[in-house]
Amino acid sequence: MSDEMLSDASLGERVLGLALISLDVPHEFWGDIFNRWKEQGGPVLTKFAPYAAHCYGVDLFFSIAVGSDLISKDRPSNKADMAYLYYLPFCMVFTSGDKLHENMVPLFLRPEQTFVRSADLKSDLKRLDEHYSTLPDDVKARGIMSCAPKPPLEGDFLVTKLWDKHLRPIWRESRKANPKRSSEAEAKLIREMREMASGTDAAERVHLEDADFVVMERFAPVQVGKWRVMPPGVEDDPKNRRE
Repeated sequence: MSDEMLSDASLGERVLGLALISLDVPHEFWGDIFNRWKEQGGPVLTKFAPYAAHCYGVDLFFSIAVGSDLISKDRPSNKADMAYLYYLPFCMVFTSGDKLHENMVPLFLRPEQTFVRSADLKSDLKRLDEHYSTLPDDVKARGIMSCAPKPPLEGDFLVTKLWDKHLRPIWRESRKANPKRSSEAEAKLIREMREMASGTDAAERVHLEDADFVVMERFAPVQVGKWRVMPPGVEDDPKNRRE
């Protein structure tokens, strides 16, 4: 019913209005939105504003399901749980241990997306931990970014299957080839990146689209639980420390 309503051209204007209400779009923007919709010939919402259509589709589905007693109206958290489906267009894999998600998410997935029960993922991650724990100590000491940047090529691992479905053949080919830069090339790259980072203090505000480049810095822990993340010596370099 939700899909039929969103794709019904005769309901286009009404659906757009209901979506604006459901998504709490401020009234001052409604005029411009409707004018743009009319200029484009009054298309269905899925063509006019695909992501808004997805979010409103989630809300509409929830309302119909609650009205039909398919989802309990006595559990307030159900509404918040359904809101997680807003993220679906931006992910390859959606994982959850929530029963509502297990029942509802597959209805919204595209063919190239996967739903994974969190219990299954946790079980597989435990198996991966056991697998990599058998590596020699000197290998593990180099950090998981070095010794385990990708899942194993062999073995019946869920994570490997997910990588195969969503990233193959790119990740397996890159894993086998694994070209390494020379120490000179790596030093040159690092030097150029640091020169770019040191010159990012702009005297005036610059719009993102007008910038020649953008530097985004992230800090990573050296150790997470029993696993070392970064190679030895990284924490001793003053340039890598958080001020």
